[in-house]
Amino acid sequence: MAVAASLTTPRLPPGPPVEHWLSGHLPRFRRDRLEFFRGVSKEYGDVVQVRLGHRRIYIVSHPELIEEVVVTKNANFIKHFAIRLNPRVLGGG
Repeated sequence: MAVAASLTTPRLPPGPPVEHWLSGHLPRFRRDRLEFFRGVSKEYGDVVQVRLGHRRIYIVSHPELIEEVVVTKNANFIKHFAIRLNPRVLGGG
């Protein structure tokens, strides 16, 4: 039974431990966004899971994976509406 359950459970990317139960990684992200992205990618790899407030965010940092998300399979990915309204946060891609 345990084997069947583990085969159907989706595996999430690694990420740093949550810093605060409510805000997640938001305080560290706000202090220095570039260093936050750089640090978690260096420590946890090309695809990293973080929590900003109640939202789970995935950071993709490998050039081939970025191309896949932004160009090749962009129809499969939707940027949150708040980020689309403020492209200064994560750009327009």
